[in-house]
Amino acid sequence: MGKTIAIFSTKGGVGKTFIALNLGVSLGYFSGKKVAVVDMDLHAMGDMLRLLNVSAAKSMLDLASALKTDPKKANLSEFLVSAGKLKVSLLPAVLKPKDASLLTEDKIKSVLKYLESQFDYVIIDAGRAFTETLFTVFNHSNLILLTVTPDVISVYQTKWSLDILQSLHIPLNMIKVVINRAESVGGVSWQEIRAALPCDIISRIPSEGRAAGMALNRRVPVVIDSQNARVSQAINKLAKDLLEKPALFLEHHEIQAADTHKDVLLK
Repeated sequence: MGKTIAIFSTKGGVGKTFIALNLGVSLGYFSGKKVAVVDMDLHAMGDMLRLLNVSAAKSMLDLASALKTDPKKANLSEFLVSAGKLKVSLLPAVLKPKDASLLTEDKIKSVLKYLESQFDYVIIDAGRAFTETLFTVFNHSNLILLTVTPDVISVYQTKWSLDILQSLHIPLNMIKVVINRAESVGGVSWQEIRAALPCDIISRIPSEGRAAGMALNRRVPVVIDSQNARVSQAINKLAKDLLEKPALFLEHHEIQAADTHKDVLLK
């Protein structure tokens, strides 16, 4: 079975989609692993496809329907967008905002379980809101990467997110921190971030706006567009750690929080 990695942050603009896509490409292109990247950020639908200048005709909803009808006849190539030489496949959760309400727990479970049987790694851009969709994703994750940028608001929101995740009885050793735009001038130091958060920092991705900006405008992942850039090297180092340290991944952990507790979080 493949490993599922959820990338999450309650603060927008911290680079979740950027990290999810480039990490997936690093694992697929450089390591030869079969990788699926799932866009489940329902507040910024389509961003991942735009980063590669590709379009999708079908979504997780369509794949869930096909799996329900006959799993043996489900042809992944009909549902996932191939990024060609990048060696990664993309799957949007939905194609239209109005379809988000149709994304039920059972549909998400069936698709993630199927993807885990077909790919070495399933990387999920899990969005930035505590919803039932997010809880379902966490239930099927082997590792949760919290993305934080070196500013007071991001660090505070990450600490708040960690408090909630622990209240949901998610093991702390399943959660790791990725600092994006690390070493930014005037930013909070990584030592201060480490002191503020109770979980390990797994990666510090440096701020390299020129390389990242050029890659964005060219619609090419930065790990391909600027392979010698420090930002690319840091992402490749994270991919290498994931490949070489299986102890980073835990078994799927069912959230045990009471329904009333979830209801409070969802309000």
